Amino acid sequence: MGGQRDDGKGGTDREYPDLTTEGPTLLVADAAAWRPHPVSKELEVHSIHPGATRVAIAASCGWDVRYAENVEETPPPTDTELPTLRALKARTADAPRRSAA
Repeated sequence: MGGQRDDGKGGTDREYPDLTTEGPTLLVADAAAWRPHPVSKELEVHSIHPGATRVAIAASCGWDVRYAENVEETPPPTDTELPTLRALKARTADAPRRSAA
């Protein structure tokens, strides 16, 4: 497959000509926000959402979780972000019903 290799080179994979994007820069999941490590590009926990714990994060993953050097608590959503998140949650919950129709 174009651009996919498993040679153990880690963070250098995107330096090849057929990969022109930066790759993932942020992953927001149920318990934490993840960012790629600057060198290895392995996703690591950057911030933990309020109420979540490292134990819960580890239990929800199928691999050894890597944590950034300075993990912070994720700030709560702003008054502008909250309605957007609620609308996204509603659309996501409704998606299986729409696709089954």
